[in-house]
Amino acid sequence: MTHRSRLLAGAACVAALLVPACASDGYGLGYPDRDAVILYDGENHTGTAVPVNGPVADLVPLRFNDAASSVVIYSGSWEVCENADFGGRCEVLTGSVTSLRGIRLNDAISSIRPAGGSVYPPVGGGYGSITLFSSDGLRGEALTIDRNEPDLARAGFNDRARSIDVRGGAWEVCVDGDYRGRCATIDRPVADLRDIGLSGNISSVRLLDRPRGY
Repeated sequence: MTHRSRLLAGAACVAALLVPACASDGYGLGYPDRDAVILYDGENHTGTAVPVNGPVADLVPLRFNDAASSVVIYSGSWEVCENADFGGRCEVLTGSVTSLRGIRLNDAISSIRPAGGSVYPPVGGGYGSITLFSSDGLRGEALTIDRNEPDLARAGFNDRARSIDVRGGAWEVCVDGDYRGRCATIDRPVADLRDIGLSGNISSVRLLDRPRGY
């Protein structure tokens, strides 16, 4: 079964107002697929459930907009946002959450995607991406970039990054705009930017190893 058909199957379960046991054919509760996450409309993983296996820019078509109260994460980290298209305030979840009230996102999630995965919609050519997190340990608010960004202030993320996840490519991060000042090259996750003296001190990022013509 394709990811698309699996997602539609999850939506069908919601439409029928069935509990998580409706998951079937290797998808959903009891049969976790790779990087699978399940949203519940009740706390403590109860009530109607919607399984998600990839980026969902708008939960309205799944009839689950502003409905999630708890989350089960089988693997990976997931970014959940209060607005569609991954806008507004976002949080990265690295484990299951029994109550989203603790992070002020109860009944307030409109989009979800794997943290550090591809930007949705893709805008940069697919040669790699970097995700900046506002807290150490790859937690907190997140900004995913897959193209050169000379001024992070435009994205509201200037001097805010405290950890970084890298999904492809080698990236240069600099303390000043336009790739100036002290810079460092990063090609793997950095859980705490204090280790390289750049916590809360990054203003521009750019991809270094990209094909010619990019």
